[in-house]
Amino acid sequence: MPLLYIFIILSFIGVLTFTARWLLRRINNRVWESKTIEVSAVALPYVAYIFLGLFALGWHFKIPLLTPIASITVYFLTLLSLLFIVTLPFSLTVDWINRMVLKFTKKENNSFSPLSVQGRRKFLKAATAAMPVLVLGGVGKGFAGGFQPVRIPEVTMHFKDLPGDLQGLRILHLSDLHLGYYFQLSDLEELLDELSSKEFELVLVTGDVADDLTQLSDALKLIDQLNAPLPKFVSLGNHEYFRGIKEVLRKMEASPVHLLRNNGHHLKIGETKIYVGGADDPVRMHTDISAFMSETVNQAMSDANGDAFKILLSHRPRALDVAGPAGIDLILAGHTHGGQLGYQGKSIFEEYMKNRYLWGTYSKGETKLYTSSGVGHWMPFRLGCPPEAPIITLEKG
Repeated sequence: MPLLYIFIILSFIGVLTFTARWLLRRINNRVWESKTIEVSAVALPYVAYIFLGLFALGWHFKIPLLTPIASITVYFLTLLSLLFIVTLPFSLTVDWINRMVLKFTKKENNSFSPLSVQGRRKFLKAATAAMPVLVLGGVGKGFAGGFQPVRIPEVTMHFKDLPGDLQGLRILHLSDLHLGYYFQLSDLEELLDELSSKEFELVLVTGDVADDLTQLSDALKLIDQLNAPLPKFVSLGNHEYFRGIKEVLRKMEASPVHLLRNNGHHLKIGETKIYVGGADDPVRMHTDISAFMSETVNQAMSDANGDAFKILLSHRPRALDVAGPAGIDLILAGHTHGGQLGYQGKSIFEEYMKNRYLWGTYSKGETKLYTSSGVGHWMPFRLGCPPEAPIITLEKG
């Protein structure tokens, strides 16, 4: 995680926090008569900086407990700082209503008793103070969601021309473990122990396996121990590049889980051929990746037989946009974490980012996509979008 980037963001939030605090104090000074609230608001950005420094020390010197505790605190304090910004428009609106009521009652002081006017003003003041409390409750719930157990949802995907040999084929999809921050090897062992009672034939991992590369080899060995009859495969994500692609490649190529990077692997179930390909990751975050995705998808699928059922591992869901010419049947992806905010099984950002395929099932032409919300995360905040390790069942239809 780039520390300079975090310092810039925290500095920006610090400026906004002090501005919002000043405005909120002018709106509802009674709330700020509490020394506890006043001192806490002033201290928030500074405490966040201190814990950011502790996080850097813990990460650099590999101090096990210090890194997660410090990073959790940084994120929590950052969200508390954002609380002031989120509540500011509400508080300004309530203050404006309060002023209008006061102005109106001064003109029409015979229409309302002093007690009723005073009651309205007290209610509006209380409403201004209540909004930060409600937002704080949402922040707390979101943080709790970041540490909830990983779900294992059953997902059925239908394919019009699915061969009979693949009817009921079950695929375990693991993505975005992000080992090293808030999801550790012990957590992975617990998840795999729960998965040991499930049935699946194929295990596919779509990148961002470990942010702490000392855990990568052991993680792949643990995944390989899952009871599945077919080989297990992994593709690359952007965090593999962030953490050091040379070391990642060395560890993955030495592991029992097959690395797919611009290439693929032939399988056979009964008389039916399966081709599993793996796309590379463009690393870039906020630029057009269409050309890169088209090239890497074509390379990954170049050895596929025309009559094979074609599966692509792509960390980026955007592979769906370029999958048509390669005749891909199923894409498994991650990367988005579902936006970590969801409602009824879909990301709340779905309507605003329709072509990003944030979470769940999608289709384009004859190609189907499943984007996982991920097993882990680098920001411990999930609200309505729990971590998951889906088991996908193929059905004809």
